[in-house]
Amino acid sequence: MPTSIAITRKPSPALGDCVLEYLDRQEIDIAKAVRQHREYEAVLAELGLHVISLPAEAELPDSMFVEDTAVVVEEVAVMTRMGAESRRGEVDSVAEALSEFRAVRRLREISVA
Repeated sequence: MPTSIAITRKPSPALGDCVLEYLDRQEIDIAKAVRQHREYEAVLAELGLHVISLPAEAELPDSMFVEDTAVVVEEVAVMTRMGAESRRGEVDSVAEALSEFRAVRRLREISVA
């Protein structure tokens, strides 16, 4: 049986500048977020997953939310087109990591007339 994989990304030091649409902005304790993320990765490993931890992306505050970048099924990983332009740079490195395990396809913008 193949090992299950979890791809994560370390929190950006700019996490406090993340996109917020439905919550009031509050100060984010980056050190606490880093500790919590390390604990999250440890739990995934304890559950038997092979954790691939991508490095933090300093210029991409939301980049630790790798689950927003792709829909992964057995035969393919479909890379999303992030709605917030500031988040679109997150997709490429996740696509590269996923390409080790799945064929990768990308959604693209289309014009609706």
